[in-house]
Amino acid sequence: MAPQTPFTVAAVHAASEFLDLDASVDKACRLIEEAGAAGARLVVFPESFLPGYPFWIWSHTPAQSAPLFAKLFGEAVVLPGEATRRIGQAARRARTWVCIGINEREGGTLYNTLAWFDDDGRLVARHRKLQPTNVERTIWGRGDGRDVFVLDTPLGRLGGLICFEHSMDLNRYALIALGQQVHVAAWPAISAMTADPNSGNFDNLTETAIKYHALAAQAYVICAQSRIDEARSTRSASRASRTRSGSAAACRRSSRPTRPTSPGRTATTRRSCTARSTSGSSRSRSSSPTRPATTRGPTCSRSGSTRPRRRRSASVVAAAAPTRAGT
Repeated sequence: MAPQTPFTVAAVHAASEFLDLDASVDKACRLIEEAGAAGARLVVFPESFLPGYPFWIWSHTPAQSAPLFAKLFGEAVVLPGEATRRIGQAARRARTWVCIGINEREGGTLYNTLAWFDDDGRLVARHRKLQPTNVERTIWGRGDGRDVFVLDTPLGRLGGLICFEHSMDLNRYALIALGQQVHVAAWPAISAMTADPNSGNFDNLTETAIKYHALAAQAYVICAQSRIDEARSTRSASRASRTRSGSAAACRRSSRPTRPTSPGRTATTRRSCTARSTSGSSRSRSSSPTRPATTRGPTCSRSGSTRPRRRRSASVVAAAAPTRAGT
């Protein structure tokens, strides 16, 4: 293998423009270009950033939240489509690779998907969450063996998992066996919800999971966890009120934000830079006060993961099949 050099990555910690695909794509494109201007060669977004994570599933029954699901279904991303074309253009302008969480629609089913774009703006791969977690199964369908792969790129061998896929040891082992060097860990802002009794420990769980994978895989881990701001929680409550009295899930800022990156033994952090976007806040709709939250843009870190001097086009190394559907 040719000598390798460090490169800069960006983990985006930001709230989606909730259930508004066009606005969420606009925001994603701005953040991609902002990160690219800061020198990022890889930009990573949180789980289901387009057009937002269905937080209501942890506080509303499927019948109560039917209008929200209908809105999400209508605003979901088709691969390929107009949304992916715009994200690809932003990646090309910024000369950076992009991994972004989306709600993907195919036929009558939604999937929790990571979409991968190269620095020429091409949609090169997608990873569907193999097993949606708990009540997420009322929203998303399952992935399959085609969703276990790494991308062989000029930056190294890239791969990623979504949320509690990090608890699936055979899934992680498959990525390790395929020689993964840089790992994307995409998570939702569960720590910002008061309706979920486990939310207070979610950041600890996230940090434990990514650190363990970094250690076990000897890979550089980029962790991107989403956020909720006041505008999104208010909109969710407004839509949910059509079918039930009361408010949507109360939201609060996590007491300790998840670290954006967690290097393994062979990876070293060289430098960091933070680019901030617009400010927002998170406010509980219950009687108890909560702390304000700031919607942040991409956090860039100098990755110890490396790339060959000679450019190569991306190719997929798959555990179950030599080629990827939908790439």
